[in-house]
Amino acid sequence: MRHPSARPSLLLITASSPVTQRARRNRVLNFQQITMPYLAAFMPPHWTVRHIDEVVEPVDLNAGADLVAITFHTPSAPPRPSAR
Repeated sequence: MRHPSARPSLLLITASSPVTQRARRNRVLNFQQITMPYLAAFMPPHWTVRHIDEVVEPVDLNAGADLVAITFHTPSAPPRPSAR
């Protein structure tokens, strides 16, 4: 339980598959996706915001947050198995 005077916290996660991680690490120009920093800029100033990009560091599943937002680079998602 958060103390009433504590600032609310937001955890932003840029999820990544192993294939995506390898591709991004091998690029000469490896750039951050804009979605999460863009969302962070819209948060009220009294919020604490942390962004984790799985290419840079693993997600701490024990990290506490009042709100969690997750994004994934959809074109990098594994293809859906065909229904037969």
